[in-house]
Amino acid sequence: MSSIESAGLSAGRVPATLAPIEIARRFSHRRIALVSAALLVLIVVLAFSSDLWLTRDYADQDPLVRNQPPLGDAGLLGTDQLGRDLLARLMFGIRLSVAAAAFGVLVQLAVGVPLGLLAGYRGGWIDSVAMRSVDVMLAVPGLLIALLIGMNIKEQVASGSGAVADVLRSIDRLTAGLTPVFVVLVVFFWVSMARIVRGETRVVMARDFVRAARGLGAGPFRIVVHHVLRNCIAPITVSVALLIPVTMLTEAAMSLVGVGVDPPRPSLGVMIYEGAQQINSFPYQTLVPSITFAAVVLLVGFVGDGLRAALDPTTEQGR
Repeated sequence: MSSIESAGLSAGRVPATLAPIEIARRFSHRRIALVSAALLVLIVVLAFSSDLWLTRDYADQDPLVRNQPPLGDAGLLGTDQLGRDLLARLMFGIRLSVAAAAFGVLVQLAVGVPLGLLAGYRGGWIDSVAMRSVDVMLAVPGLLIALLIGMNIKEQVASGSGAVADVLRSIDRLTAGLTPVFVVLVVFFWVSMARIVRGETRVVMARDFVRAARGLGAGPFRIVVHHVLRNCIAPITVSVALLIPVTMLTEAAMSLVGVGVDPPRPSLGVMIYEGAQQINSFPYQTLVPSITFAAVVLLVGFVGDGLRAALDPTTEQGR
């Protein structure tokens, strides 16, 4: 233990952090979270390996097996109104949702966390500018702006000219049509994380162990990384877990109104919408993606709750 950490001990309250092995052990005692994590991993593995074990592509149409029920000859989950295999479409939709969620997490960690740390640590005009920007972003109607951004990007990809349109088309091919969703995530999804991290940073900066570290000559980088960031891991983890379903909902909403994923690529939102058109005659077509979406959101929530408890030394181990 360095002199700075020793000083923190003598000063009063040392940051309560746990070793990775201890965090893993505490998480393993959370049975619901552990089972949820295992199920999430299984779902993701099945979705991304579906090309290896599925016999039909998500876009293949067969008019002879239209609207076939689940557990029949046409497939495990049946077919839709165009004779497309619902299982294949569901697996691809999960891939898109995972890709959108992963990119949303990346934006939160790469933009929101550093900005929140900087604003909370430096204060002054940096804090004022950053937080006023956050307030503005939170005040605007996010979904409306997202749809406007999505429509503009779709237009550029479809018929735009020039270098910007060419770049957007290249990105769109690489992202399976998720470019509008990714742009919206970059614009909006750092905001909540920046605000949370800034607030936690201000709280940690007022503690005795940080004052002791400063008094012993610790530089800004050491204070931020070794003291502030380590004490922000729990709220960051919880925030990420809460925003993953929001990311999935954003992708679904944009796809529903035609500014997200392009047909014939399916997303869970598109599948829910298409199935709803047949809900009176073939309810399974909307129930299958709806239940899948709800299950994934719940599983992510359980995992986030388990991680929060595992990262918090004051929380008793549960089952």
